[in-house]
Amino acid sequence: MIPRYSRRVPPHPAAALLGKRWDLLAEYKDRCWRERKQLGAEDALRVVDALRAQAQYFHPGWPTREDREADFQTHLRVSAALARTAPGQASARNKPASSPSSTRVGRRRRRVRKAR
Repeated sequence: MIPRYSRRVPPHPAAALLGKRWDLLAEYKDRCWRERKQLGAEDALRVVDALRAQAQYFHPGWPTREDREADFQTHLRVSAALARTAPGQASARNKPASSPSSTRVGRRRRRVRKAR
């Protein structure tokens, strides 16, 4: 005799992913990033200040003098690394200027399939 469950077996957590509207999520993300790119300097500073305030709410002593010094040293290392990888001035004069669109990362063209 086959035993029967007295209660319904809950679905696997991954099953919830199958029912999601991935096309709507992709559209929402695209719209959100388009709006973000249109932020002016004042709005960008407001967002950065809100993030700083949130970090200080959870860590009131942040940033410490040591945090600032470590951050400064990181900036110096990154700046030096970028300077070493930058093209030389002589070769940059011989190359034609690239258009801004050619240096951008290509946007995803493939549509997300709808869940069945």
